[in-house]
This record gives sequence, C-alpha cells and structure tokens, in this order.
Amino acid sequence: MNAQLPPALIELLPADCRATAELLNRGCACISVDHESLRRELAASDRGAPVDEWLASRPHLFADSMVFVSEVHLERMARTIAAVERVVALPAYRQ
Repeated sequence: MNAQLPPALIELLPADCRATAELLNRGCACISVDHESLRRELAASDRGAPVDEWLASRPHLFADSMVFVSEVHLERMARTIAAVERVVALPAYRQ
C-alpha cells in the first residue's frame, strides 16, 4: 500500500523529511486511496478480525486521499499513543 514516488521526483525533494512532507502536501500529489484494496489487505493481515464491521461503523477511519507525514511526526504520534496506553492501563484510571 506504500506508493513509490518516481526517482526523478525524489531527487527534487528536500533531504529533510519534514520539509518533504510539507512540500508534497502543499503541492497535492493527489494519490487516491483504493478503499477496496485497503479492506482486502486489512482482512488478510488480521485473521478473524471483523474488518468489514470496523469500516462500516467508522466510515471516516481512512481518508480518500493520502497525507504525507514526516518520520519525526510519526515518532511523536507513536510516543503519544504509548503514553495514552500506559495511562489507560493504570488501575487508578480504570476506576
């Protein structure tokens, strides 16, 4: 599901991944998400998971077009998610 940019375009992009993500989002690479392929991939990767139910109950879970995110932002999101998961696992939070 990871779209590859043409090598000629990659050479034009800044080395800083944050600047690259901003440039791609600003210039609209306009790559649409193939929702049916996404559904099939999710169903194949997680045996027995109710993927169709998840997608039906969360129609806006995936956008129609891609947004480019820098590695720095991905790492921050991962740290935030890990912190939230630690907090909700605490007995005091569950009370």
